[in-house]
Amino acid sequence: MKIPVHMTAYSMKSDIREVEIPDEEITPKTTIEKALALAFHYGQNDFQPLKHPSVSVGDVVELKGKFYMVLGVGWKELTESEFKGLPDNIATKPKFLNKMYGE
Repeated sequence: MKIPVHMTAYSMKSDIREVEIPDEEITPKTTIEKALALAFHYGQNDFQPLKHPSVSVGDVVELKGKFYMVLGVGWKELTESEFKGLPDNIATKPKFLNKMYGE
């Protein structure tokens, strides 16, 4: 299964990394939380080296038509309008990230 990750942390929303999750890892009973964790895990260059940075805090996973931002711990579901309003290179904007964390 391929899951698109918008590389908003250090790049642009339009820069998408396709994270390949082995088919045996995904079953009909796989929860959203598990699928997100797998996308993060397999999005690390230790597992799938690409010409992209590893999936990082501030990147956005697109799963089943919904958007989920990687946080330091966990995920934040974003509406489509919140996703569209995200700036590029979000990791260089700590005030914006703090706002997303709710701090």
